[in-house]
Amino acid sequence: MSELRIKKHKKTQSEYDKLKDKCFFSEQMEVLLNHMKEFEKTQNAKQEDCVRKRLFIEFTYLNGNRYGEGAGLKFSTVNHGGIWIKDQYSRKSSVKNPINKQTKTLTSRRIKAFENDDTRSKEIIQWFLDHNNSGINDDYIFVRKNGHLLSDDTMNRYLHRFEKQMPDKLSSSFVMHSLRHSYTTRRAEAGDTETEIMAKVGHANPNLVHTLYTHVRDTLKFDEQKKFKKQPRLLKIGKSA
Repeated sequence: MSELRIKKHKKTQSEYDKLKDKCFFSEQMEVLLNHMKEFEKTQNAKQEDCVRKRLFIEFTYLNGNRYGEGAGLKFSTVNHGGIWIKDQYSRKSSVKNPINKQTKTLTSRRIKAFENDDTRSKEIIQWFLDHNNSGINDDYIFVRKNGHLLSDDTMNRYLHRFEKQMPDKLSSSFVMHSLRHSYTTRRAEAGDTETEIMAKVGHANPNLVHTLYTHVRDTLKFDEQKKFKKQPRLLKIGKSA
């Protein structure tokens, strides 16, 4: 009896586009941050809080932390080398009187070193250190001007504000968690192994990282194929040298 062969599904352009839209690539993030900077110029009294939101977004993009891990970060758990994620902000507490709780999993407890070429994360931490002088929650990093934490809802609403300026991206991209996917994607593009990425983002289950990793690999292959097809064909094959 002959072996039953299942035909492998070939991804369409639409499917590849959806895979790309799970995250912000570096060029897209640059566009998003520039839109935010322009918006800040119109905000007068609210300008500083808008800057704080943008910097929290940029830091999350650079480090791949979950929202709760980033919101729960304290100056006492950050140094020149990286961040020590040993707990996370509990949404059951309030942004005015925050309480941290255990990380999602034991694997999530980790020391996340800054990437070798990442000086920006340190600049962001330093900015908050220089500007967090409300006297409220003064050990927490990512807070409003009044010292209250930047909530998940606040951050997601702020991201959604810029959907219209980037109509090529799906609405579902404009959430904090997509920045975590963005980090995974960038590290896969940079050549990190799945194991290395899992350690950096604190994943116990390899399935999600493997899925994103495979999506990146397949997307890059698809892009390479498209670029190859656009190259002019040889009109005449000459004799070999």
